[in-house]
Amino acid sequence: MALKPLPPTPYLVAERHLRPVGKDCLVASGGNLYSVPARRVRPRQPVEIRATESQIMLHATTADSSGETLLATRPRAIGRGVRVVEEAHWDGLPTGKGRRTTTGNDPSQPRRERPRGEASGPLRLC
Repeated sequence: MALKPLPPTPYLVAERHLRPVGKDCLVASGGNLYSVPARRVRPRQPVEIRATESQIMLHATTADSSGETLLATRPRAIGRGVRVVEEAHWDGLPTGKGRRTTTGNDPSQPRRERPRGEASGPLRLC
């Protein structure tokens, strides 16, 4: 008689953590990386992670102009070392144009050794 019936909807249990955003807009949680929109965060900004058994919800610690804090909802990764990325989240990040980049297609040129002479030979006592 003292106990009340259970509510019709189950209670949602979630872990909550604060993690910093990386410069590539990825947030680490449980050994995995999850993307957040680059236009809504900055590097090293703390983000609140709410993790349930099946999904990860990433929230900003301050609300935007519309009062919204939710940045992204992603399925929880199984295992460790998984990157859960939405390509649209990287809009606004530098593309690498104008910087020196390598494609890995060109084999590197071997260094040319200078001929050994007086200037490059072993040291001698005078």
